[in-house]
Amino acid sequence: MISLRLLKIASLIDDNSKIINVGTDHALLEIYLAQNKNVSSIGIDISESSIKKSKKNVSDNNLNNMITIIKNDGLNNIKLKDEVITISGLGTHTILKILKNVKYNDLIIQSNNDLYTLRKEMIKKNYYIYKEEVIYDKRWYVIIYFKYGKKKYSNLDLYLGPFVDNKDYINYLIKVNEKKFDSIPNKNFIKKYQTKKIIKQLKNCR
Repeated sequence: MISLRLLKIASLIDDNSKIINVGTDHALLEIYLAQNKNVSSIGIDISESSIKKSKKNVSDNNLNNMITIIKNDGLNNIKLKDEVITISGLGTHTILKILKNVKYNDLIIQSNNDLYTLRKEMIKKNYYIYKEEVIYDKRWYVIIYFKYGKKKYSNLDLYLGPFVDNKDYINYLIKVNEKKFDSIPNKNFIKKYQTKKIIKQLKNCR
């Protein structure tokens, strides 16, 4: 049984498509997609133990004809075609490094931190936000579907996401920022002002 987070990622992927999943871990996403959506995939991981476990799981499910597991450092030396690239469970800095040379592929990304920077940098790379999903699975996760193309976004869009309307998640972000505001020294008035502005904008979204 895969997690709610992976199920939500899988829901964004079309039947009969192809994906490259960076950070495959145990190939649970690839196996679910092959069994339920007829999706062919390449799973990539840098960990030898993850590769061994992934290959065993794929073989145990008789899916070697649909899933290829590769030990590799991100997308280095991987020839991209029209696959959807999925990356989840990593930090924004690592994700942006992996995507450095990616230009046109659809991207489904779940970062563990700094979603503002992720959105901002991907938009600089001429991507736009096609969809976003928010899910709580022991913690909050935001899954962003990027497509190639240009759109303009406000600062609040970059922070919250242009499609996010989950009130529980918004309340969570308000509490995070209120705690952040209280910890900022009074002498850093610019940062305090910016944080207070975000809190006000978030409250207006509820």
